[in-house]
Amino acid sequence: MVDLKALAGDIMGFYKSFRGSRSAFNSDNLLIVRGKSTLRDSHTTMPEKLEKIMNFMKGEEIDIESETATKFISYADEEIRKKENIPTGTDTNGLNRMKKEYETMGADVQMKMFKVQGATILITTWKDKRDLGPMYVEAVLEKTG
Repeated sequence: MVDLKALAGDIMGFYKSFRGSRSAFNSDNLLIVRGKSTLRDSHTTMPEKLEKIMNFMKGEEIDIESETATKFISYADEEIRKKENIPTGTDTNGLNRMKKEYETMGADVQMKMFKVQGATILITTWKDKRDLGPMYVEAVLEKTG
């Protein structure tokens, strides 16, 4: 059985964002962790880093616009709603909207979704396009059958 916390630890360690990272949501089948990287890399390195972490974890990429990605978002939403009272409906276009909102504030946003044995993972990174401040990292991990 896959250990989502161990996988999240690998991701946060890769980005040097383990210290100060926190769980935004935690259930038996879904874990969301956010952190702030101590790496001082340019925002232009984010796609390369996402590729490296996916390869390090021996992941198989999933298209963010695919039916599989939509099911992932819907399942995550369902899990969160079991614990949280959210008055609006499921928004499977929320990733694109979030990306556009951050971009309008001057951030570069990169996402990669991939499957590893026993889990599907979505990693989102964002950083100011002028390379001011830290790179932020969010990992959403879902157990799969």
